[in-house]
Amino acid sequence: MSYLSTGLDKGFVTRWLVSDTYRRTLEAEPVSIMEESNVWAGSTAARTHVNPLKKLFLEEAQAVEDVCPELIDLEPGGVVRYQGTDLVLDCQFSYDDPFVNVSTFDPTPSFMAVVAVAGLSAEEAIEVGATCEIKGGFTLFLDGRKIHHARPEVRNEGLVTEFPLRLRKGLNIITVVMDELAERDTDC
Repeated sequence: MSYLSTGLDKGFVTRWLVSDTYRRTLEAEPVSIMEESNVWAGSTAARTHVNPLKKLFLEEAQAVEDVCPELIDLEPGGVVRYQGTDLVLDCQFSYDDPFVNVSTFDPTPSFMAVVAVAGLSAEEAIEVGATCEIKGGFTLFLDGRKIHHARPEVRNEGLVTEFPLRLRKGLNIITVVMDELAERDTDC
């Protein structure tokens, strides 16, 4: 993992190991919307409607957000274990692009998650400001401890969140779990 360790000399982490996509099909009681689309859009019913799949997804996501994935082999082709499933890691060197992006099409409603891992070195113990933007949900762990969690309330609208990140001297392992309710085309 030594070549994945980086400092914040560019202001953001640019080297990640990113896992395969974890998927679990979600099933809920079907509902019918009886209004025509032009009547439904903007109506009180549309604003108060609760999608049963989204409700199930949020319940399941909240149930696992405190558990850091098991970091088994932090090398390209290595493995992290998320919810009992081994996911293969691959390099994502984004250079001057600060985003880790996974895009997919999923015709079946699914709980989707990706794990990203990076090593961040510090010459001394220091607190730095961290900024994350997500269109699903994310939980950030530092050396296996949950540090921050965020989930926007509106689908496919980015949420920018800022929080302190207290690094210890030496190598700090950052693990980020990004999840989303995959209903069709999904960015995580």
